[in-house]
Amino acid sequence: MSCKAFQALGTSTASSFNQAQQSYYLNHERFSTSLSELQTNIEPKMGKYNFFVKTINSPKKHEITYFYAVSSLSGLKSYVSAVAVIPDVNSKNNDILTITITCETNSPSQNKPTDPQIKNTDLSCGKEQFEIKH
Repeated sequence: MSCKAFQALGTSTASSFNQAQQSYYLNHERFSTSLSELQTNIEPKMGKYNFFVKTINSPKKHEITYFYAVSSLSGLKSYVSAVAVIPDVNSKNNDILTITITCETNSPSQNKPTDPQIKNTDLSCGKEQFEIKH
């Protein structure tokens, strides 16, 4: 199996995580803090990747959750995605929006990627990463 095929697992799982977290937030008004709590088919280790979650449910700051797909095999890139809650600046009712991003390391890495950063109403990838558009 090619590196691209293995890496597809990282990107597709990150995308699934983002969708699951958005749904979870709509139903619970907070992000899930674990893969098992999300009740998806995402296991902590699948294929050539280890998956991790970090969640910050702090309304005084930005509520944000991160998903890491860290390669367990040299030669594969690693991924990080994020879902954040931001105020809807066009709303008169203090509505909120969720925004997402998925980032890929520029080169193969078996290290956990740095967290995407939130600034105002945008998320951006960390150093040595680029955004994957879905």
